[in-house]
Amino acid sequence: MNVSRYVLAVLVVFAVMFGFDYFVHGVLMMDQYQATVKLWRAKSPEFLVVMAASQFLYAIMFVFIFTRNYESLGISEGLRYGLYIGLLLAALDLGTYSYLPIPFMIAASWMLANVVKGMLLGAVTAAVYRQ
Repeated sequence: MNVSRYVLAVLVVFAVMFGFDYFVHGVLMMDQYQATVKLWRAKSPEFLVVMAASQFLYAIMFVFIFTRNYESLGISEGLRYGLYIGLLLAALDLGTYSYLPIPFMIAASWMLANVVKGMLLGAVTAAVYRQ
């Protein structure tokens, strides 16, 4: 593993993920969240820290797993990897629908967002980590 490229990829993936999630959850899905406001925690700085830590750990592991089987195939390798991760997370989002009292549209939106985000992050990882 190329450590300097790994660290750079983690930082870039974290930044892209943070921006993507803000756009999806803070802009696109805001109306859906407002309609179900009683289900969500109140916004507070402590939860922002937890969310950022979660995303940073996600970025670390996302890039780490990518580097384990890196074949230097370019963006297509990253897209394929991201699709697999996105589909895995989408399956978990579907399960979330079974135990949270949310409309299916929220779960479906999360599923789609995770597939798109996975592919975007995969492409970014492949572009930054390339040799």
